[in-house]
Amino acid sequence: MTLTDSRKFLGCSFGLSISAPPAADPGWPGYYGEPAAVINQFVFTEGMNFLFEGGRLVLGHRWHDGSGKWDDRGVLNYLVEKSRDFRSFRPPTPAPDTGEIPPAILNFLAWPDAPPTAAVPEAQRLIAEGILSIEQILPSGFDPALLAAPPPPLQQYARIRALTDMRQRLVAETDFRICIGGAFEKPERRLPGIVEEALLTCAAGKPLYISDAFGGASKALAECLLQRRVKSGEEETFYTPPATADLMLAHANDLPWSSEIEGPSTREGWNAFTWFQSQSLEQIATRAGLTLDQYCQVLAAKDVECAMGWILAGIRNLSAKKP
Repeated sequence: MTLTDSRKFLGCSFGLSISAPPAADPGWPGYYGEPAAVINQFVFTEGMNFLFEGGRLVLGHRWHDGSGKWDDRGVLNYLVEKSRDFRSFRPPTPAPDTGEIPPAILNFLAWPDAPPTAAVPEAQRLIAEGILSIEQILPSGFDPALLAAPPPPLQQYARIRALTDMRQRLVAETDFRICIGGAFEKPERRLPGIVEEALLTCAAGKPLYISDAFGGASKALAECLLQRRVKSGEEETFYTPPATADLMLAHANDLPWSSEIEGPSTREGWNAFTWFQSQSLEQIATRAGLTLDQYCQVLAAKDVECAMGWILAGIRNLSAKKP
């Protein structure tokens, strides 16, 4: 008798674009509790589910606080330890093209963030065991020697480019992306991380799931896709702050971006708000394995469990079609 592996997400790679919304965000449902704790618990629960069912997590997170302490909130260690437990009784499947065992968690870091050094033995142990992989992404087009000590304006631009390059890598390595919550108060950014990751995923034609259940940038994204009125303050989520746009344009000739969706988002030129509203919602739903009505349920659901129910249904529909 030949046994088949029953894991639902075997060989699937998941991207989680999730972070706490801004403080006092009116879109945050107060009944959930304190945002940071809720977001961490959500990542624990859903990440563990994907890993248990044979999936891989592909993340773009800096796993330390400002002091450099490794994995300050314990999110990564928790998931990696669970991955070790799962692999002890449900062995991982080798990649069909190389025969190698892929890491359960793949983490990219945008320059100048760097992988943990030998001074963090727990991280090195996890990497040595093949459960965790961490890779730094350099900004494309930059001379590595220049990155050793760039002047402040160029350093800021290099960071913006590295974040975009990192997110392009995230898209390339994932089969599905889930966007929930998200901050949008960083003035030095090109676009909020969740908006940029959703933009690059959608542009690549990959399955994208967005829910406004936790408020934040994802709520603004959902309302934009649903062609609803986006509040003036939330509309700024889709635009590059003027000073950052000027900085990017000042370096555009010497260090250009590869396409307009990687450039500044401005009211006078290309912008993410108009781009998202020009996309076919029915086509996005089809790529997500859902009907248009089901996808609208995901976008508008105020209960995160309801949203995740539809999201997992779409992922299962697509996974069932994979050879």
